[in-house]
Amino acid sequence: KSAQDDYYKFEDHCVDYVDIQRDLSHMHKVLVYFEPDQSRKFKIHKRRIDLLEPVYKELNVKLFTLLVRQLIYEVAEVYSAMMDIKVETASQNNNANKINSLVDSSMAAFKAYLGTLHTQEGKAPDKYPEDSLRPAMMAYCHLARLSDKYVTDNARQRIKQKMQSFCYYKQIVDYCQLHPEAQVVLEHEFPICQELVILLPRKIQKMQQEL
Repeated sequence: KSAQDDYYKFEDHCVDYVDIQRDLSHMHKVLVYFEPDQSRKFKIHKRRIDLLEPVYKELNVKLFTLLVRQLIYEVAEVYSAMMDIKVETASQNNNANKINSLVDSSMAAFKAYLGTLHTQEGKAPDKYPEDSLRPAMMAYCHLARLSDKYVTDNARQRIKQKMQSFCYYKQIVDYCQLHPEAQVVLEHEFPICQELVILLPRKIQKMQQEL
């Protein structure tokens, strides 16, 4: 930290500065596994957000594309982990607003990551580069899962969330069927996505009938 303050300043040595921030984030990530208290785990994750999020927002995406992608993805995963903690403690406190806010933040970050892979026309590529294939597909997996994590008492909203989740899973399945090599990369996830693409419409239909 002293080296950052005295020498490795963002304005003069941005790559070194980011490396230090990522090292600090990784240190906090390791600490989480040894922390039994959920509230303290949440605060440790929050510290990781404070270390990483301001940094990637300051970097030029065109000049530091790979670095920005890595930072955004990590931030998205951290927000998701924070959401899981709030879900686990939801029975103890009324955490609905906080959970929904964390879902929003995680989804926004995963979408931002996918946006860095878009074509110049702003569209998702027909085929993802090999080194970005698994992260991209996993980002869609995260989006599918997160879409169904919003806390609401509104039945119509719950149906809408299920449908959004289904759409993300179907995107994965459709891509993998069009590009079979992706099925190898998603060896464990692809069968689950296939199953959910079959099961979710039934679940949605049942929810609509109950409504």
